[in-house]
Amino acid sequence: MTNVTENRQSKFASISKHAAMTIGLFAVFAYIAISVLNYRFPSANIQGVSMLPNFQANKTYVTERVLVDPERLDVVVMRPADFDDSSKAIIAETLGDVELYVKRVIGLPGDVVTFNKDSGRGLHINNIPVQYARNKDIPTFALTEKSDPAVAVMVVGMTTTYQGDNVNVYEADFDFTHVDTQTRAFFSKIKPPYLLDGQHVVNGDVVTVTVPEEHVFIMSDNRFEGVDSRHFGAVPISAMESVLRREVNNG
Repeated sequence: MTNVTENRQSKFASISKHAAMTIGLFAVFAYIAISVLNYRFPSANIQGVSMLPNFQANKTYVTERVLVDPERLDVVVMRPADFDDSSKAIIAETLGDVELYVKRVIGLPGDVVTFNKDSGRGLHINNIPVQYARNKDIPTFALTEKSDPAVAVMVVGMTTTYQGDNVNVYEADFDFTHVDTQTRAFFSKIKPPYLLDGQHVVNGDVVTVTVPEEHVFIMSDNRFEGVDSRHFGAVPISAMESVLRREVNNG
């Protein structure tokens, strides 16, 4: 009887040991799988309004680390720490200490990008004008300077077209080259001027940027308020962290 009991206890101990090993291995594999998924698909929380109307402030989005160069109109997460010194200085001055930076790829290596040096508008890529159309489905909002008299500018929704691909953006509803001195002074405080260091050529009112190899020209979807390549030039692809894919459903 004692031998039978001992055999049963031995078998139970053996089964328990194998079960513990199985659970342990499963936990290790689960941890590795979750770690790989978190690395491949990191989340990004967007702060501020520079990517309106497509990406909301204080929302979390799933991104994907990719091994290939970004495509035009991809929304990318960049590391400003890997930008050149002048770009980092502009971002630090206007936005503070920013670890990650979300923008849309507009120009690819070798592209020639032109825009108006005062308004940042009149965008052309390789001599092809980007088409703009008013989109009344996107809500407008006002930027107001509390002065006497008050300065207010409406920011409106537009649909831009890049060789058949559409992107909704925000633009100011006025021609910045013809606004009064007070309005110009107010909005010059919001963002630095549309002048670049080293990569640009200014001919009259037009800024021309030839995107260097291994670089991209990035822009905000909220074209009026965003600080982007119109201010500091193209940025290295090596600074790309991931590509934004979709919003995380917290419901």
